Amino acid sequence: MSKRTYSTDGNVRGDCGHAHKTIYAAYLCAQRDGDGCQRQGGYSDRTRLVVRQGQLEVEPTPDEFDEWENGCPEQYHADRDAR
Repeated sequence: MSKRTYSTDGNVRGDCGHAHKTIYAAYLCAQRDGDGCQRQGGYSDRTRLVVRQGQLEVEPTPDEFDEWENGCPEQYHADRDAR
């Protein structure tokens, strides 16, 4: 069975193009994108969590969705290098 990977997506900005190993890494990617857009006077719409099982996009589990919606708990700070 393929491992799950995570990315973030928006209607205008599109998918981040990464296959992050953790939800927190995807969250950080979305934050960086938002910061970069803001520095240029804009904003990022990458607010949707995308979960893939191999190449197939799948629905996030309730726990995955909760992690994303709650800004990822503190224990995920250790996963920064898992991007």
